[in-house]
Formats: sequence, C-alpha cells, structure tokens
Amino acid sequence: MRTFLILNYGSSSIKIALYTENLSEIKKYNIKDINPENFEEHLKYITNIIEKDIDIFIHRVVHGMDHQSPFLIDDNGIEILKILADINPLHNKISLKGIEFFKDQYPYGVHYAVFDTDFHRTIPEYSRIYGINVDFYKKGIKKYGFHGISYSYVLRKISEFLNKKNPNLIILHLGSGCSICAIKEGKSIDTSMGFSPLEGLIMQNRS
Repeated sequence: MRTFLILNYGSSSIKIALYTENLSEIKKYNIKDINPENFEEHLKYITNIIEKDIDIFIHRVVHGMDHQSPFLIDDNGIEILKILADINPLHNKISLKGIEFFKDQYPYGVHYAVFDTDFHRTIPEYSRIYGINVDFYKKGIKKYGFHGISYSYVLRKISEFLNKKNPNLIILHLGSGCSICAIKEGKSIDTSMGFSPLEGLIMQNRS
C-alpha cells in the first residue's frame, strides 16, 4: 500500500500529514514559527519524524498562475516553479526549497504540486480584470485568488453539514494571511486577494 506525505508550506508554519492510499491517517504535525534563515533544519526535522518510505509527495504551492493541479514536479516542473517563485517570493520560494530538499532526499518518490490558485479558476473574467490597460491582463496581470485549498475544504465540509450540493457562501480564511471568498453554486466567483497574496484584508505581516 502506497504512502502519501502532504506538505503545507505556510508563511509562518509547515503542516505535514502522512496518509495511506485509502486515506487512513498515520501522523500529523504542525511546525510553528518557522525561520526562513534556518529552513533546512525544519525540513531535516520532518525527515526524522516520518520514519517511513514515502511513495508520493503532495506539496502545497501558493501561486500557480494558470497552471492546474495536480502538477507533476519533474525537471520541467521545477523550472516552472522557479518562475512562479519570482512572482510570489514569500510563499513560493519556501515551497520550492522544500520541494528540492525532498526530491533530493527521496529521489524514488513521485512529487506533485497543488496550487491555491486552482480553486479560483472559476472566477469570471469581469472579476479577474484590473482597471488598467488590457494588455497587462493579456500578459497575466489579473486576479488569481489564493487560500484555494482551504476554501475547497471548507466548502466540502459545509456542503456535507448543510446537505446541499452547491451552496452559496461567503467564506473567510483568517490566519497569518487573510482573505474572503464569494462562492456561488459551489464555485468561487470573487475573492479579496488578486495577482498576489498582498491584496485585500489587513493581515499579520502584509499591509
């Protein structure tokens, strides 16, 4: 039976979870107050507490632009993630370091990225476009939205609780980074974060 390691690289913590392929949970950990200057030590700590061979690694990557999840992280995938890290250095550079570390430590494993932006691909064009020259939009300067993995989880749980397949909701993600999302008939139609995770609500370490 294959083993999956899920890694959620946040702006202030790393959350990890170990699962079997039938979704039986093995372990969960939350490493708080991560230090970017000592990031590799945190990653080495994770390898010490896993104590298992891992078959598939799932890495949370915040900014995926128009790339879809799951995203296979092969050599070409690494080059794309490097470009994305230049666009969103706060989060993506952290996740890229983690990905490169675990690919080196577990070369036999298969690695995938799951993007926060993927959930918001349903946002209509009129909500994505900024009030600037449309040429910028054509070059990719538009609203992408973030915290999508969190929103998809909350949406799924609320749908189960309400026993309603495609509810209309206003959801808030409140952590070190904060955002709000409008859900219509089970799909994201607008959110407070745009081209980067800097926009919208006042946050702990973003204006």
